[in-house]
Amino acid sequence: MIKGTHLTVKFNRVVDGDTIRVYLPNDDQDESLRILALDTEESNSGSSKPVTPWGKQAKQRAQHFFEDADEVIIEFPGNEDLATCLIKYRGNFGRLLVYVYHKGVDFQETMIREGYSPYFMKYGNAEFTSHHLRYQRAEREAQRQHLGVWDQITVNGVTHRNYAALTTWWQLRASIIDGYRSIRAIDSSVLNTRLDYINLVAQAQTGERVTVFTELRSHTRVGGRHGLIGIGSIQQPFNLFIPNIDSETGQEILNLLESRYLSHGDDQPGRSYAYVSGVLSTFNGQPQLVVTSADQISDSLDNRMDLMPQVAVRITSLLPNPAGADAGFERLNLRNTGSLKVSLEGWFLQDHAGSRAALHGDIEPGETAEIQLQPREMPLNNTGDAITLMDGNGKIMNAVSYRASDVVSGQLILFA
Repeated sequence: MIKGTHLTVKFNRVVDGDTIRVYLPNDDQDESLRILALDTEESNSGSSKPVTPWGKQAKQRAQHFFEDADEVIIEFPGNEDLATCLIKYRGNFGRLLVYVYHKGVDFQETMIREGYSPYFMKYGNAEFTSHHLRYQRAEREAQRQHLGVWDQITVNGVTHRNYAALTTWWQLRASIIDGYRSIRAIDSSVLNTRLDYINLVAQAQTGERVTVFTELRSHTRVGGRHGLIGIGSIQQPFNLFIPNIDSETGQEILNLLESRYLSHGDDQPGRSYAYVSGVLSTFNGQPQLVVTSADQISDSLDNRMDLMPQVAVRITSLLPNPAGADAGFERLNLRNTGSLKVSLEGWFLQDHAGSRAALHGDIEPGETAEIQLQPREMPLNNTGDAITLMDGNGKIMNAVSYRASDVVSGQLILFA
C-alpha cells in the first residue's frame, strides 16, 4: 500500500479532521501535518471556511481513528531520500505534506469512504496511481451512499459548500498538474515554483532565463505603478513582477491573468496554473520572474511536446495455454512503442487477483521482449483474466483482459 518514502513518528494529537501533530525523530517540538487528499470541514474558527457540525464530527472521527496511537506512519508523495523529503514536501504554511497510516490502515481512504471529506485534488491527484484509484473508488462509494459531505442538509442542516462545483474545479486543476507531471518526467528543466524552490533561489541570484510551472493566486500593486502576482506560499515565496501595470502592455498582462488564471473564492474559479517563461531576479532575497509580455504566460508547452521523447510500453500478446503443460511455459510479449530505451527494473505485472510477476532487463525503442512467466508468481488463468503492466512507481502503463473463449491451446492472444 505504501509507495513513497515513509517514516514512523510519535503521535501527539488531532487538530482537525485533516490535520494532526506529531514528533519527528529526535525533535522535542511537535510538527503539524497537512494530510494529503483530505479537505474536511472546519471544527475550529480562524479559517475562511465556516465551522460546521460535520466539521466537528470529522474531528471526532479522526480522534477515534488515532485514539490508541502512540506512533503513526507518514508517507511522502515522492521517493527521494528522507532529508530531501523533509525540505521539499511542505505546504504554503510550512506544514509537511504527507499521507498517514495507523495499524496498516490508510486514514485518507477511511475519511473519504465514510463521507467526512471529498477526495481533495485541488493541488493535484495523489502522486501514486494506486492511491489515486483507491481514493476515487472511496469517493464514489460515499457518493453512492449519499454520506457526509454529499448530504449537506442531513449533516449540517444547510448547504455550506457546493461540492459538486468545487470538485469539478479541483479536477480541472488536477488535470493541469497531471500534464505538468508528464512534461517534468522527460524535461526536468521546467521548474515547479514549490518543489524546485531551492533551485529557483539559486538561479535567481545569477539572473537565469527559465520556464516555471506555477500557481497564480493574487494581484498586488507595489511602488505605485508596478504589479506582483503571488503564488500564496509563505514557505516558498515567489512572484511574477510586472513593471508599470498602468501601461498598455501591463494592462494586457493583468487582464489575461484576471480573466483566465486568478481565482476569487470558490465561486469565481480560474485555471490557477500556468507556464511562465522569463528572467529570474531577486527582491528582498526572494525569487521573482519579470513579465513584460502576456506571451510569456501560457496554458501548456505544446510546442515542445512534439520534440519530447515518450515512454510507452504495452502488452502485445500473451499465451495462457501453451501446447502441453502450462507450468513454466506461459508467456507474454511487451513492445516498446516509444522513443526512449526503457529499463524494466522495478516494473511488474499484476493479475486481477493481485498476484504479481517482477520484470527485469531493458527494451530498446521499437523492440519486443518475451516474458516467461513463473507459475508461482502470476499464472495466466485459462478461464480469463485481466493483466496490468505497472512501472516502478506503481503507475499503470498498460492493461489488457481476455475471456475463457479467447483461450485456445498453443495460440497467442493478440492485442492491438
